[in-house]
Amino acid sequence: MTTTTAGSTDIKAVLQEDPNSNKLTLTRLPPPLFDPAGTSALVRVYAASPCKSELSWEANFPSLFPAGRLRVPGTEGAGTVEQAPDGSSFNAGDEVFFRIHASIPGALREVTLVPLSMLAQKPAGLSWTDAAATPLSSLTAYQGLFAQAPGVLDPAALSADAGTAAKAKAHNAARSVLVTGASGGVGSWAIKLAAAAGVGRIVGVGSASKADTVRGYGATEAVAYNDDGVARWAQSAVPVDLILDAAGSDLDKVWPALKTNGTFLSVCVDPNATKPADKAVTKAAWFLVEPSGKDLTEIARLMALHSWTPLVDSVVKFEDVQAAYEKTDGGRTNGKVVVTVP
Repeated sequence: MTTTTAGSTDIKAVLQEDPNSNKLTLTRLPPPLFDPAGTSALVRVYAASPCKSELSWEANFPSLFPAGRLRVPGTEGAGTVEQAPDGSSFNAGDEVFFRIHASIPGALREVTLVPLSMLAQKPAGLSWTDAAATPLSSLTAYQGLFAQAPGVLDPAALSADAGTAAKAKAHNAARSVLVTGASGGVGSWAIKLAAAAGVGRIVGVGSASKADTVRGYGATEAVAYNDDGVARWAQSAVPVDLILDAAGSDLDKVWPALKTNGTFLSVCVDPNATKPADKAVTKAAWFLVEPSGKDLTEIARLMALHSWTPLVDSVVKFEDVQAAYEKTDGGRTNGKVVVTVP
């Protein structure tokens, strides 16, 4: 990682100068220009969290990125609003967290612009570290359970209205969900959300050593992937309505656990690559999370209600951002790596 300098009025920032290289540069840049009539808020960033493989996205999917963009990484973070457009629901001083599209300049700079549609008030009392570690994993789990599998679970079970929630929970009580990577970032959120929504049967697949942890999140069953335990279990288990894969490996071993005309979703790979030829499904797909301030606002409400916090592996200084990405890409973290921003 290299360091460059600029004018004294500029802000500290991280740049990925070449989309074909994961090398990052610590530099100073002019602050982003705020438009009071626009659709983005200016946010002072206190913490940001790298995403696995984030630095290779543009090289792998160039059509998704505008030419000549400012490559400031960091798609999720937390901070305070410095300026907000007139008439918006945000005000200067609001404590917020967000997940933004990778195609726009990210959170690894002292101040950044966040589209209002991707911004939410963070739960009161939640630390900046926990707030920055929350958006991507929680949104992925939330959308996987309730948006990507329409008709399987009723999201109204999470409603603040007791009557509405009770009716939807009765529906969900008859449903079953299997989550792989159950002790990880996305998996742990999926189990918590499914339990809160009243899902009757929640199977968490993960390491044998994390079985008690997975049950603590709300799983009714914990299945170990070690020594082909999940493969043996899937052959004789009562099949489930929905599989949400947050691990990306050994999908062939869990396919037998899906009901005929069930739904198989993955946040890692295309499950159709391992789908048995004779297995009928309603949907089998790899999906990408969509930034959503609306969904994140609902997640924030649930976090406050249930005292939920995300899994955080470690916190590193801004100057060590290269190491943070290398650790994240190494795949041996227990939760999110968070970078503090000056």
